[in-house]
Amino acid sequence: MKKALLAMSMMAMLSWTPAQAIDFYCEPEDDNTVSYSAFFYGATKLETTYIKLAPKSHKDEYWLRMSELSARDKVLDTIIINIDDSKYLIKSSTPDFDTTSVASVSYSNTAGTESLRTNIRFFKLTPEIVSKLRTAKKVYIIYSTYKIINQTALLKDSHLAVVNKAFSLEYEQYPEYWKPRNEGRESDELPTHLTKNKNSPVSALSLD
Repeated sequence: MKKALLAMSMMAMLSWTPAQAIDFYCEPEDDNTVSYSAFFYGATKLETTYIKLAPKSHKDEYWLRMSELSARDKVLDTIIINIDDSKYLIKSSTPDFDTTSVASVSYSNTAGTESLRTNIRFFKLTPEIVSKLRTAKKVYIIYSTYKIINQTALLKDSHLAVVNKAFSLEYEQYPEYWKPRNEGRESDELPTHLTKNKNSPVSALSLD
């Protein structure tokens, strides 16, 4: 009986998926850099995060991060982004930044699923791709996993709007979007520009 209950519990865990999600985040990365990201999790098991790394120097970087919530699977290293029938084949690459911490808040957005998350791939987006996304009418990604190849992930209009919002923001705009609660006394505050938002409550970032 115990074995049967254990098996049923394992099957429930493996078949469970979180609700659909669309989120926008602004995160401090260091004293001179912030990130803006648009995170999506939909009806499929695919997680996508469009990231703009925005340093004070304005040497911006744009990345697409992909993973799946799936047991014993793997996202493969090549995708095609189709933007209004213009196709861009992109190989995954390793960013120079710390991939475990940059734009990482969305990782915790699907609590309890860490053991089900596959490998994580990063795909660098060129200025041409970023520019085309601003006026795009239809965008989708062709990607493959260990179990299924040539899958299609459509970027909905509402999602594309959030991506373009994230990609349009500059370093100087972070105080409008990152508003943590400050529990420190003025004499004890950390010596960083990122303490500007004094006594502001923690709040969800507006997509407006």
